Amino acid sequence: MKKDKKRQQKHAEQWKERQKMVDKQKKERQKKRTENIRERAHQKKMSKIEKREKKLMRPRFEGRKEGYVNEKHLH
Repeated sequence: MKKDKKRQQKHAEQWKERQKMVDKQKKERQKKRTENIRERAHQKKMSKIEKREKKLMRPRFEGRKEGYVNEKHLH
């Protein structure tokens, strides 16, 4: 009987350790997933900004469009 009880306790401790390990792994995976999602969102935002910047550039001219070419400056 003592043997059975000791074995049962040993298995219970092993199970607790396994549960702790599983929880730790879950948390690590969730953290990694959250970071990846955040990074993907950041990349998407930067891509949109890059596209917008590219769209604002005028062909055969340097810099951004600040007005029409034949517009007179009042300065």
